[in-house]
Amino acid sequence: MPEKSLNEISPSWRELFEKGNSALHRQNWDYAIAIFNEILQKEPAFYECREALRGVQLKKAGSSTSFFKKMLGAAGNSPALAKGQ
Repeated sequence: MPEKSLNEISPSWRELFEKGNSALHRQNWDYAIAIFNEILQKEPAFYECREALRGVQLKKAGSSTSFFKKMLGAAGNSPALAKGQ
């Protein structure tokens, strides 16, 4: 299957791709992922969209901090505070 560029897809999908990019710039990861997935269901050969989707997924995974990480960080600072007092 040959890859398609932005100029080779229909204008409606192009407009939706721009909305996904604007959501990406606003750091609205979930909305951008939903938009890019919708586009790729109809245009799986759209390379730029696949690339953008991977980037958003990586940013979302890197930006999220789990409860365990937060608690581990808070527990690590507690002995230093006790020594200071």
